Amino acid sequence: MTNSDKKFYEQLNTFTIGDNPASTVQLLSNPVHYQASNKEILDAIIQVNRAGMRDGQHIPATASIKTATATESGTRVVIDFGGTDGNPSKGEVWAITAMTVETVVGGSGDVIYEVFVGDGTELQSVVKRTQTSPPVNLNQELEYPHGLEIDENNSLQFSATRISLSSSKIQVLAYRIR
Repeated sequence: MTNSDKKFYEQLNTFTIGDNPASTVQLLSNPVHYQASNKEILDAIIQVNRAGMRDGQHIPATASIKTATATESGTRVVIDFGGTDGNPSKGEVWAITAMTVETVVGGSGDVIYEVFVGDGTELQSVVKRTQTSPPVNLNQELEYPHGLEIDENNSLQFSATRISLSSSKIQVLAYRIR
């Protein structure tokens, strides 16, 4: 064991595998360069990521239903994933598996529901559906990208547009894969 990988493990020794300290593992991994002299520390990073189930598969006990309520017609709200500005925390990647609009209050007639992915500069619509009343299953839309995943650089946003709309609530089933 070299000093660099020993130091890496020492900085993680207050965590258990169940803690899944994604941001700490990411922080400790970031300064490591891809070079032959870092083989041991790179191997340690790989081992820690595998042990912490950060291998691209569903991390157990991370599935959750995220919600957001649009309280003004046409205004986008961020679905909170716990990090800065509602994005996932640093080092986290979330897979989006289902999206459903559960409630609409106010107004009458069709509602335009839209889900966006933002990167701080650009905004892309990934789902757009018009329907009169909930529940609205947004998983059957042609625009919905198969395997939608977001990371620390992305926000998931929701809007509902209808005259006299006072609120509309979306539920998003997601789980961490990193």
